This record gives sequence, structure tokens and C-alpha cells, in this order.
Amino acid sequence: MANDEGRVTRDSFEGLAVTASPAAVPAPARLWSDGEWTRVRAGHVAQDMDDKWNAFVERDRLFLHRSWTGRGVYEARFTRTDTRTGG
Repeated sequence: MANDEGRVTRDSFEGLAVTASPAAVPAPARLWSDGEWTRVRAGHVAQDMDDKWNAFVERDRLFLHRSWTGRGVYEARFTRTDTRTGG
């Protein structure tokens, strides 16, 4: 289900529905490392009935869809920050 880069994409799924009622929420007070972002970008395909989420990234957005219905529930935008400090 992953593409040539080893990533899950929108094309990995059938019957996805857009996020119906998007609502803005505050960004978490957290930074993801490059390694963590690489793992997020890899995506996720539900493997069994207990696994309720499918995830994929397009550009800077993470999309989370329910595995059974394909309904979009969450969409999160990530931005790169300069974490260098002056010291």
C-alpha cells in the first residue's frame, strides 16, 4: 500500500471522504524532530478491525480518516521552524 518512497498516500485508500466540519484548534506546545516527522510522513494503514485510523501526509498536512468508513476526521498542518538558538 505504500508508494515507491515507502509512504502511504491518498491513493493507498478507496472511498475517502473529506473532513466534513473542520474546526481550528490550538497548536500543541511541541516540536517534532526530523526523525519523528519522517515517521509521521510514512503514514499508516489499519491492519485489523481494532485499528481505527488510516493516516497519510500531503505536502505539510496530515490527514486522519476512520478505517471502516473512510470519513475524514482530522487534518493537521505542520510548519517547519528554525530551532537553532543563539547560544
